[in-house]
Amino acid sequence: LFENLNYAHLLESLVSQRADLGVVILPIDHPNLHVTPLCSGQLVCICPYNHPLARQSTLSLADLSSFPLISYDRETPFGAMVARMYEASELPMRIDIQVGSPQNACALVQTGAGVALVDEFSVRSWPQSQLVVRSVANACTVMANLVHSRFEPLSGPAQAFAACLRSLMHEQGFEVTL
Repeated sequence: LFENLNYAHLLESLVSQRADLGVVILPIDHPNLHVTPLCSGQLVCICPYNHPLARQSTLSLADLSSFPLISYDRETPFGAMVARMYEASELPMRIDIQVGSPQNACALVQTGAGVALVDEFSVRSWPQSQLVVRSVANACTVMANLVHSRFEPLSGPAQAFAACLRSLMHEQGFEVTL
């Protein structure tokens, strides 16, 4: 069974052994869990294909300031990561629309509601004709990690899924950690 869980529910499911394997892009530190790096990516800016920012190849956070920003609650791990980028750039972070995930941000950007910072992994699932992806100067690196119980070996299906995921990430051009 494949489930899409938020960070807190995934952590709870892994610790209680209701899930065999998790894939996370945020730091996870728990004494009962083993974390294996899978591959790394960057936070990128996404905008609609006809947006003024689509004409630039690399953006700064200052470039985003005059457009509605779709972002995340600063109290969440992903939102805190984005907020730290703004703090490091000494720029205010003005959230116009708050969402719960990068996938939600992609959906709203597609409708023209604003621009967003998302991880490369999330935006790859969207057709390239609907969103423009631009690199951001001094963007955070995000690491995709496989997470499982420290006390139980991975089941055969979980091992097969992890191998398939590694292969897929390699095919997508990500540098896979073995």
